[in-house]
Amino acid sequence: MQIVLSSKKIHGKVKLSFIFINISCFLSGIILPLVATYIFIGGISPDIKCITGIEVIALLGFFITIVTTPIIATVSYINYRSKQNGRKLMLNGSYVCL
Repeated sequence: MQIVLSSKKIHGKVKLSFIFINISCFLSGIILPLVATYIFIGGISPDIKCITGIEVIALLGFFITIVTTPIIATVSYINYRSKQNGRKLMLNGSYVCL
């Protein structure tokens, strides 16, 4: 979701700010592993006594979110700024935005 929305922001197809895109993706990356874990626990047979592996799903989701969200945000913002700076044209010693 973050990559798609950031790409649309770079191409000018979305009016959302980068901050809103990144914060909403970060929050959903924190909430969704918890929801997935809860749903998975609800579907387990009562005969199973150890569910340690299910906790790994939540921890893996948190880890992926904490690592990838800032990386995607940084790369997207740098790409956006370079595209904005590339749209400027030097005319008679001053910059004109295209």
